[in-house]
Amino acid sequence: MAHEDKIPRIADVSVASILKSEAVLTFFQPIVSLRRKSLFGVEALSRGLIGDSGEAIPPALLFQLAEDKADLANLDRLCRRKALEAFAPMHALSRELFLCLNVEPTTLDWGLVGSGTLSDVAQRLGVDPANVVLELDESRIADPSILTRFADSCRAAGFLLGLDGAGGPHSGLERIAELRPDIIKIDRRLVSGVHSATHKQDVVRGLIATADRIGALPVAVGVETEEEVILLLELGVEVFQGFYFARPYPSGSKRPDVSTAIEAVAAHFKGHVLRRINASKEQHKIYAFVIDQVQEALARATLPELDAALAGILDMHPGLQCAYVLNESGLQISDTVSNPLLKRGVRRLLHQPIRKGTDHSLKEYYLSIKAGLPRYITDPGISQTTGLPRRTICAAYQDASGRQRILCLDISEPE
Repeated sequence: MAHEDKIPRIADVSVASILKSEAVLTFFQPIVSLRRKSLFGVEALSRGLIGDSGEAIPPALLFQLAEDKADLANLDRLCRRKALEAFAPMHALSRELFLCLNVEPTTLDWGLVGSGTLSDVAQRLGVDPANVVLELDESRIADPSILTRFADSCRAAGFLLGLDGAGGPHSGLERIAELRPDIIKIDRRLVSGVHSATHKQDVVRGLIATADRIGALPVAVGVETEEEVILLLELGVEVFQGFYFARPYPSGSKRPDVSTAIEAVAAHFKGHVLRRINASKEQHKIYAFVIDQVQEALARATLPELDAALAGILDMHPGLQCAYVLNESGLQISDTVSNPLLKRGVRRLLHQPIRKGTDHSLKEYYLSIKAGLPRYITDPGISQTTGLPRRTICAAYQDASGRQRILCLDISEPE
């Protein structure tokens, strides 16, 4: 039988009793930096304790016990104070470690955050606010002005601002860019299975690009597999939190060793990148071979023979999706000749061959060739002609009349 976590008996537990006895235990979950190959910091996770049994109440249940605003605010403050007290000895030993502290979003509406209480506690404990990240889920706050005031009060007190749940269902890039947080935590629902979900990878790329523009640090939360870590490393994430590296542990107990997992994934990532680079080198050799063959065939073709020559080339190279030729000005002088063996999807009516006479002069591939590059290869994408994954390869050549032409080939990419 699979193990099931016991649900604590909280019927007779009240927030008042927890507050009176300060029956809150802080757990820490390690956050690691793979770039530094070291511990980056910890996130504080509070658990309520039930009487003499010491049975733990998970955070979600703990905060549900609060019956009014005052209880919720006082419980939130108690959890943060206990977390700071537990972190202070770690901070004294290593001034480079960061503490991520969750802020209950609903308390922001009541003006209960920013009163200076947290600053006073940090000062009393000798914890530098610059090592403390006040973290909240911005999607749970409807009024953007409340978030702005909170962000301003954070920075005025010297704390860092972290946004949790970035890329989640109700999170927006615009709000992230406006708030300019110091840390962006990528939603665990986005992280889970990201290595096999291209749509999730696209969202992560957008978050990383936003983080780069505003100078924020992206952190992947909830990583559980090496495949997730390696893919996110490729995308540009360097800081991670999740069960793959360590589970939360009670403050005061021995911290889990994260060095083994860090070294293992770092070694595997290096091997993965080297294999990818070698595969890319081999793939580019194939691209060069195909281009040379096609250029040689087209160099003998006159303008009236161009479409027939392209059709013959596609017959010889089944990996090609389509081909067309531009003149020096970027105008398409051939039809877009497509591989007749390709199976096109249900959106085939949206993807039609580019017509003869189309102006490509503003396209990056054309401008790159005009700037003097002998060849240009695009990133993978979906062909507007076939609707299938492809790369477009462009190269300059001279036709039978000595005129400069630009060859464009769409080569199939694995899905």
